[in-house]
Amino acid sequence: IWAKIDPASAQGYVLYAWYLQPLGPANTSLPVVYMPFALIGILVTVSLGIAAYQTFRYDDRQLQLRLLAFNVILLLGIAGLLMYLITLQERQILPGVPGGQQQFGFLLFVVAGICNLLAEYFIRKDEKLVSDSERMR
Repeated sequence: IWAKIDPASAQGYVLYAWYLQPLGPANTSLPVVYMPFALIGILVTVSLGIAAYQTFRYDDRQLQLRLLAFNVILLLGIAGLLMYLITLQERQILPGVPGGQQQFGFLLFVVAGICNLLAEYFIRKDEKLVSDSERMR
C-alpha cells in the first residue's frame, strides 16, 4: 500500500494490508510489525464480506441499499485509518528521508468506491424498473 525507502542506505519500510515490513541490508533480519496495521486487513475483509452478502440479497433492495451505505462508511473509515497510519509512519520512520510513496494497493480504495457508486446506481435503476412494471399491471 505504501513504501518509504532510503536510497543511500537501502533501508526502508513497506506497508501491506496486514503488516509493516522493514527492509534492510541482505544479511539482517528485522521484525515485522503486525499491529495496528492488521486492522486494515481485518476491516477490508469485513467490507468484502458485507459486499458479498449484499450481492446475494437481491430479493430485498432496501437492505442492499442499507448495506451499501454501511459499506461506504466502512471504506471511508478504512481510508481514514490508512491515512492516519501513513502520516504517523512518515514522521517516525526514517525522519531524514523525504515522504514515502503510495503503491498500487492504495488505489484499490478508489476502485472500491467507484464500484459502490455503480452498485447504488444499478440497484436504484432495478428498483425503478420493478416499480414501473408493477404500476402497469
